[in-house]
Amino acid sequence: MTPRLNGWQRLWVVGSALYLILVVGVLYMIWPTVERTWHRDDFVTRMPDDARKHVIASYAGEWSAREDRSGYPHTVLPNGAVLVLRGTPDPRLAAIRTKFPLYNDLSDAKLAAALKAKFPEYADLLPDSFVADEDVRKVAKAYWDVVAEATSAAPWSSTGYALFGWLIPCFVLYALGGSVAWVRRGFRGSASPPAR
Repeated sequence: MTPRLNGWQRLWVVGSALYLILVVGVLYMIWPTVERTWHRDDFVTRMPDDARKHVIASYAGEWSAREDRSGYPHTVLPNGAVLVLRGTPDPRLAAIRTKFPLYNDLSDAKLAAALKAKFPEYADLLPDSFVADEDVRKVAKAYWDVVAEATSAAPWSSTGYALFGWLIPCFVLYALGGSVAWVRRGFRGSASPPAR
C-alpha cells in the first residue's frame, strides 16, 4: 500500500517542483561559456611565454581600456576582454642596446624615434604601434585556450551550486512544515475534553 501524502506534503511537492523550474531557468541563463567568462589577470599569466611577451596590458572591457595611454593597438576578444599588444621589436634595436647599454633605459618606441631622427639608415623602422597579424592571432588563440580551460570546470561547479541551492531550501521548507504540523497536532490533542 502506497503512503498517501497529506495536504502539506502535496503543497511541498508542488512548491519544490516550481522552485526547481526556476533554478534550472536561472542556471540556463548563467551557464558558463567561454564568451560569458569575465577576464581575469591570471589568464594572461597562464599564457605561454611566446604569446605573453606581446601583451603590454589587459582590461576586462573596452570602457576600462580607454585609460590605456601606451599608444599600442588594442585587441578586443569575444568575452569583452581587451589586450594591449606590442609586436616583436626590430632586431636592430636589440643590436643597438647590446652595443650601447646606455640606451637600455629607453623604451623601444623612444629608441626607435631617436634612431629615426638621427640616422637615415633607421628611417624604415616600423612604428612602435606595429603588431604583425600572426602575432595578434597567436596571442588571441593563446588567451582563448586559457579561458576555455578555465571555463571547462565551471559547469560542474555551477551545477553543484544550483543543486545545493534547490535542495537546501526544499529540505528547510519540509522541516518547517513538519514542525508546524507536529506543533498543531500537539495543540489539537490538548484541546480534547478530559476523559471521565
